Amino acid sequence: MHLLTSFILFFILASSTALAVSIEQDISPDDWLISPKGVTTESIDGQNALRFDSGEITAQNIQLQDGTIEFDIYSSGQRAFVYVYFREQSELESEVFYIRTHKSNTPDTLQYAPVFQGLSAWQLYHGNNGTASATLPVNQWTHIKLAIEGQSLTVWVGDQSQPVMHKIPLTRAAKAGSVTLRGNIPRQSHAPFSAYIRHISIQPTKPVTTALPAKYYNDNQLTQFSVSPVFAADKKAVIQLPAQITKQAWQAVQVQPNGTIEFLRWRTIPDDLNTWAVAADTVLVSPTDQICQLQLGYSDTITLSLNAQPIAFADGSYRYDKDRQEGLMHKQQLQVFMSLKKGRNHLRAVVADSFGGWGLSAYLSGCTGVKQQLPEYDTSQQ
Repeated sequence: MHLLTSFILFFILASSTALAVSIEQDISPDDWLISPKGVTTESIDGQNALRFDSGEITAQNIQLQDGTIEFDIYSSGQRAFVYVYFREQSELESEVFYIRTHKSNTPDTLQYAPVFQGLSAWQLYHGNNGTASATLPVNQWTHIKLAIEGQSLTVWVGDQSQPVMHKIPLTRAAKAGSVTLRGNIPRQSHAPFSAYIRHISIQPTKPVTTALPAKYYNDNQLTQFSVSPVFAADKKAVIQLPAQITKQAWQAVQVQPNGTIEFLRWRTIPDDLNTWAVAADTVLVSPTDQICQLQLGYSDTITLSLNAQPIAFADGSYRYDKDRQEGLMHKQQLQVFMSLKKGRNHLRAVVADSFGGWGLSAYLSGCTGVKQQLPEYDTSQQ
């Protein structure tokens, strides 16, 4: 990715603080990295523009932490995606905003998600945390504007004065990085192009300091988990952990402000794995024998055991065609009734993933006096 080519594409106005692009003269290889395929110039609707199929462009001489990114988009309405990577530290680590060009006026026309290890966590970010509806007219030019400020993202679409995304929380630490625009046509799609784009403008502003969001989960949220090293898995129930995993050091991890564990922040996925998993353990100390309801969110699959006995398995993987499901993680994705004994109860969730975000959320209801503890074998406390 990010290889140079010498397309005749743009007239470029560049400075240390701004980069504006129209479509008139030669691109400067000093200013832009262009993928060797998937980006060309064509005339569309009487306008010269960049045609994006499955290709990308990266601004070379500009670093943006806070500021605005603007462009016009022309789409076919068929299934395709347009991505804006910003605060990009590498091809593997960035923030990303993207447009589902085929989903005008649906709840997820627009999407924000952080990227870790080259994997977007979009299945964990929806509703007020990551998605919004917008009108994208087919075969017409529509203006898109992103404003990045501290730990928030605001987005305008078309000529509307009000944003369609207002101060969506950004969950990676604010740090200046590069900006990349990318198109993608999925294999199942018959879209003729992902989009045409023109009038690109990148305007950095003076960074502002804002805190990461404060926690907003309730007291019943389970937040003390010790997490195993990564191991190879598939999408089936995991009843027994690999022997070597139980002998290695586990780690106490922190939850996000909404109470979710995002495993990609804590565990590195080996390059040779197609599906990966961890076990997340906690201890529930009950004052009496009682039934507790456990509300779970997970991505992609979960195997749950209580006191070494399997009690639930579920597969929430994204599937586009056969047995279609969206794959979105939410807090009431799975509900399990647990029989707690008086004293210590060992709860284990094995969570496997292969695409779209890797996470776990759990909270209790319908019981009283239950305290949470880390398992005694945890030694790292990181």
